[in-house]
Amino acid sequence: MPERTRIVLADDHDATLERVRLLLCDRFDVVAAVHDGLSLLDAVTRLKPDLAVIDIAMPGLTGLEVTSELKRRRCPTLILILTVSDDPDVVREAFALGVSGYVVKAFMVLELVTAIDQILRGQPFVSPGVCHEA
Repeated sequence: MPERTRIVLADDHDATLERVRLLLCDRFDVVAAVHDGLSLLDAVTRLKPDLAVIDIAMPGLTGLEVTSELKRRRCPTLILILTVSDDPDVVREAFALGVSGYVVKAFMVLELVTAIDQILRGQPFVSPGVCHEA
């Protein structure tokens, strides 16, 4: 049996972490769920997951600051942003920093697993309807 994709989750709300974990647990191994940017940086560094699903607005370091630091360290973990913001400037900034996907939380039930599958195939994903072109 092939090894399942290992995922770290990061969001400062317990209810969101649990909802995302439940959405993913049948298909993926959720190896950690953390509440802040510093814990996320530590978890990704220690556990070396295939993918991190992270919120932007977190205490300590934001999701974008963590993304920037992980890319600076040449960490191979793929990053998928899961956030409430559909601001095109934020989407562009996230991709400029090196994320592989961007899902708006309002659509996560419909899009999150699809987004992860697409990212794992090497194709970027942005929630449909979110304008992000320059």
